[in-house]
Amino acid sequence: MHRLDHAAAKVNPFLIVVAIGLATTALTSFSLLAIRDALPPITRVNCPAPTSVSLGASRSVTTGAVDNAISDLPVRNL
Repeated sequence: MHRLDHAAAKVNPFLIVVAIGLATTALTSFSLLAIRDALPPITRVNCPAPTSVSLGASRSVTTGAVDNAISDLPVRNL
């Protein structure tokens, strides 16, 4: 019985440290969840419409979303 009391006396401080660590983790996560819920919702940002930029005499570049990009590529005959 004395051995068991001695072992329990050594384990108790470790269990207290583990309990304090778990309590700290729980409090941190609960506070972060409360902060997240208090923030305004994230809004959706839409991309601007495609615009065309002139680079010179016969060259232009389109920025933004391009439909059928593969069909717009020049065809080369070998």
